[in-house]
Amino acid sequence: MKSKWIALCLVCFMLPCATDAFAADKGVYIAKWIDQGDDWYKSDEGKKIIANILAWQNPNGGWFKSYDTMSARPAEIKPTDHGLAPKTDSGEVWAAVSTIDNDATYTELRILARAVRVTGNEAAKASFMKGLQFLFDSQYPNGGWPQRFPLQKNYGRYITFNDGAMVGVVMLMRDVAQSHPDFAFVEEATRTKCQESFDRQQHHEVTFEPMGARSFELPSLCTSESAGITLLLMEIKQPEERVKTAVEASEKWFAANAIHGKGYPKLTGPQYENGYDRLPMDDPSAPPLWARFYSMETGKPMFVDRDGSQHDVVTELGYERRTGYA
Repeated sequence: MKSKWIALCLVCFMLPCATDAFAADKGVYIAKWIDQGDDWYKSDEGKKIIANILAWQNPNGGWFKSYDTMSARPAEIKPTDHGLAPKTDSGEVWAAVSTIDNDATYTELRILARAVRVTGNEAAKASFMKGLQFLFDSQYPNGGWPQRFPLQKNYGRYITFNDGAMVGVVMLMRDVAQSHPDFAFVEEATRTKCQESFDRQQHHEVTFEPMGARSFELPSLCTSESAGITLLLMEIKQPEERVKTAVEASEKWFAANAIHGKGYPKLTGPQYENGYDRLPMDDPSAPPLWARFYSMETGKPMFVDRDGSQHDVVTELGYERRTGYA
């Protein structure tokens, strides 16, 4: 059980990159509004954004991965294939589901809950409860959430730790269960259900086997997500021994795999393609670094090009993957 739990905390599988015809690069991304103060929710801009968020909610209660929060939802969405991913990851596929990828759904729910607290917006309250039900409906019996729902025959059905997807949902469940001020309007029975959802806690939804996604997204040990999961586990009050074991093992892993004496700056100048590049450089004063992915076979940093080829050093990657990926 301990080893399985540790693996669950450390192993992840993919990063999103898709851009649709209704994507946030054509407008303002949902995360922009999460830290707004109470006065913003009373402002004309705040009321407009809340109305747009309500309009973009899908019939099943969730939201798309990306959309322009400055614009109301059009009567008809015509997504186009963005050309950066396989056919199964096209805009047509994304438009058919709701997701927790790229901060989606759990961020909208936090924003709507704050609107309820600040302005008493009844439409926002109803939308919040509908969105919370979407998360209840999409959770697997084993505790995890698929990246997308309804389930499709692609990697969107896998339990997704990458980019904080699972942690974002789990933290929302925890905060609702503990009746944080923004969620004071939630009834006791629903808060209990959120606590149960929290307690049930990129892997296969049945076997927990680490799974790959696109050609350059191989099963691996993922540092950013592992850090987020570890911090979440550290916030659990009166943790079980397996939680303590996972936290301690994670701390030891990070300490053992830190890269010292190296920087990874963005370099600019006419000598570089498109005027910039990112390259590792010796820097004795640099803080510790960790690679984005580590090989599950060797435990060493792993860099994958778009063709699926695996490399030991980042400079072996093509320019697009070296500069356009975390």
